[in-house]
Amino acid sequence: DDSTAGTYVLTYTATDAASNSATKDRTVTVTDTISPVITLIGNAELTYEVGPTGTTYTDAGATATDGADGDLTSSIVVTLEVVTDDGTTPMYVDLTTVGTYTITYSVSDAAGNAATAVTRTITVTPDVTVPTITLLGDASQSYEMGTTYADAGATATDNIDGDITSQIVVTITNSSGTTLSSIDILTADTYTITYSVQDSAGNSAISLVRTVEITPDVTIPVISLLGESTVTLERYTEYVDAGATASDTVDGDITANISTVNPVDVSTVGTYVITYNVNDAGGNSAVEVTRTVVIVPIAISLSIPSDITVNATGYLTSVDLGDATVSAGEGDISVSPSKTGPFKSGMYEITWTAVDSVGTTASAMQILKVVPLVNLGSAVIATEGNTVHMPVTLSGHPADSSVTVGYSISGTATENEDYVSETDKTVTIDGTNLSAMISVEIVSDETAESDETLTISLHSDSLSGAVLGSVTQQDVTITEEDLAPKVMMTASQGALDPLTTIAKNAGNVDVTVDATDANSGTSFTYTWGSAYNTLPGAVDNGNVLSFDPSTMDTGVVDIAVDVSDGVNTTMSHLSINVIESMPVLSSDVDSDGDGISDLGEGMGDDDRDGVPNYLDAISQSNVIPNNVSVAESEPGTSMILGSVALGAGDYDISVSEAEAGASDTTDIGFDYAELSDFVISGAEPGHSYKVVIPLSTPTTETSTYRKYLDETLGWQMFVEDAANMIMSAKSASGVCPAAGSSSYGGWYIGDDCLQLMIEDGGPNDADGIANGMLVDPSGVAEKYIGTPSTDSTVSLGSSSLDANGSDSTSITVTALDASGMPLEHMNVTGSVDLSGTSVSDFYEQGSGVYTATLTAGSVSGTGPVTVQISNGQTSVTVYSEELTLNDVSSTPDDTTSSGGGGCTVGGETSSDNSLILLLVGALLLIARRRYYRNL
Repeated sequence: DDSTAGTYVLTYTATDAASNSATKDRTVTVTDTISPVITLIGNAELTYEVGPTGTTYTDAGATATDGADGDLTSSIVVTLEVVTDDGTTPMYVDLTTVGTYTITYSVSDAAGNAATAVTRTITVTPDVTVPTITLLGDASQSYEMGTTYADAGATATDNIDGDITSQIVVTITNSSGTTLSSIDILTADTYTITYSVQDSAGNSAISLVRTVEITPDVTIPVISLLGESTVTLERYTEYVDAGATASDTVDGDITANISTVNPVDVSTVGTYVITYNVNDAGGNSAVEVTRTVVIVPIAISLSIPSDITVNATGYLTSVDLGDATVSAGEGDISVSPSKTGPFKSGMYEITWTAVDSVGTTASAMQILKVVPLVNLGSAVIATEGNTVHMPVTLSGHPADSSVTVGYSISGTATENEDYVSETDKTVTIDGTNLSAMISVEIVSDETAESDETLTISLHSDSLSGAVLGSVTQQDVTITEEDLAPKVMMTASQGALDPLTTIAKNAGNVDVTVDATDANSGTSFTYTWGSAYNTLPGAVDNGNVLSFDPSTMDTGVVDIAVDVSDGVNTTMSHLSINVIESMPVLSSDVDSDGDGISDLGEGMGDDDRDGVPNYLDAISQSNVIPNNVSVAESEPGTSMILGSVALGAGDYDISVSEAEAGASDTTDIGFDYAELSDFVISGAEPGHSYKVVIPLSTPTTETSTYRKYLDETLGWQMFVEDAANMIMSAKSASGVCPAAGSSSYGGWYIGDDCLQLMIEDGGPNDADGIANGMLVDPSGVAEKYIGTPSTDSTVSLGSSSLDANGSDSTSITVTALDASGMPLEHMNVTGSVDLSGTSVSDFYEQGSGVYTATLTAGSVSGTGPVTVQISNGQTSVTVYSEELTLNDVSSTPDDTTSSGGGGCTVGGETSSDNSLILLLVGALLLIARRRYYRNL
């Protein structure tokens, strides 16, 4: 290959016909004799002005090619020849050093053929670039005399030396050409500031000029008050004015030139204005400055009681907030709190305000916390397979965020066998609610057994945010008996549901019965009472009775229903007040003061207590208004207006005697300061309900208590026994103790709180039915029901009678309690274990004395008279002396004993004496209506 240098061997071979062959070699040498070629990149001559430190030169280089070796660029050899002005010989092209730099490029190919060398000459010339000055701020400025002037200056930079601002030379001249060291701000003139600079090579920058004009003084002085701009002082307090300062941009401090006008008179209440004025030398007047000095009456010093935390005593609690003290002030000073109570449970901010004779006020805040009572409800009866829900109820809202109470369960029933309850036996009532539930599931075990009991008990050691009330235990009886249905009746009219007041012009009314039964698989039948036949357009739809009230008379209609489960029947009734039309309610009025407008609450009756929502600010179901304060039944029950109170239209339980009974049944001989008409429900049938009624006037020695039952029976004395009681207590600032409180004892003169215990279905229940609903129109009374003791006595008019079947004597029983107090209203019966001898009924004579007549039989013998004295719950037995019945066969004819039906008096008998005794007894029965105990 003649294009590639090297040694090549050529071999030649010859062969004859006989296949004989011969060979011969030839050597051929190919050599390179052509030199490579160097090509310069860029110009061969370059010139640069000397640059600052850090300026670098980058060579463009060259390329080399060879016919044989191809690209030899990478084999180029570069050499540098330097000639500098300062005699240094740098090893590279130094653009920061003046001089001539020659770069030579050489190369040889593989055959040693050298290319013709190529050179590049770089010439670095001296610095000839002038620096640059930059003005900071405006080139033309104007300032008023006295104004502080601070020159903004300038900056200077050089291509070689960099930042040479520090070398700037500043020259200041005035309009006359005079050079100054600084601008004179107190002399009006035009000033010129010139900025110049040179770099290290002697290149001078183009100078820059700033013109500053100082104008004449037109700025007014400034007055500054020392102290407050408004000062308030009590009358007669010395006033020393703090004064003011004045400064001027030209004149400086001119405080001494201030003109002050001070009209303050500390002996006279009022508002005074002090003025301050000043002028500077240029005649510029400052803006007038004023100080207001208010002379006020002498302040009141008010000291209020400390914050208080008290335990509630019921729905309302009387609280002694303490006494505030005042001093200073002017004239007579009155002080009062913003709230005086009585207080519901919760937290209150009490603002104490003091006002003196000139109207000066002072106020301070006291925090009051009324800690609510927590209670359980009354005893309940449950059957297997049901869940019992027992409310834990607060007397009012928590004083703090919530209430937590722990409880335990005891009794004859066994947990997880007879019942299942929560593992964590605590309940929490948050601040928005008044109750929470304890739920117990009664297990159905399909085993016949006797009644079992559970007792739920609240515990104070696991109680926070409340205190225990009067009902801390609740009994649950688990029975397998068939229980009577529980019934709730509700009236609705249009969109109003529930309600207790209906309008004649508001459309049809539906009365709905909601019946439940503790026994499973129960169906009900409904039998509506006599009202059904008198209601216009009445339609019986089973548990719903519909009627059209448009033609009815206004007033209260009582609708009754009997609900039967096939075994037991429950009678219930609902009182509805009929009015012409519903009142027009306003969104701008809040009649009950609960923060919700009348229109927002409406005429409905959500808690079914007979008070429309817009007039009902009471959340607790066991509390209802009376004309004094509120009546309160025991926790877990509900109070509603009785039919008379509902019809009265005052929306509280207080009624007049005329309202309570028809005009022909007025209780002659008794004047009633107040009567109450209410219904209580929520407990099991037969329960004795406790209810507290505040009185407008305290009891006196002539007080008694009467009941109105119906038009037939009229008025009667309140029957007292162990299940029906009257007790009294004194209020605390108008607040009665809660139902069940230990404050209630006997009946005491001067008390203004009554606690009634009334048996459902008992002699004082107006409906006479044990249906869980107590009906009670009644008025104030005095009674004492004690427990009879064996200290009671029995005496006989005669201890010796003839056994002739007609001889008789009196029996006198004095019933006493353990303290020796005579007991009225006892049930007294007597007997004697002698054949044919009988004891009549006992008659109460007053003062604990009861009398009866014993009539002898025909068989002689001896033995005591046995007397039983009972208060309805506790009975005692006492005995007389020995009674002897004499055999008439051995008695003379002129015996002192005779028949004839008379009563034995003084050991003798006569029909006349008997008549006298009967008359005396009748008089005593009349007198007992006016017999009163002073306890």
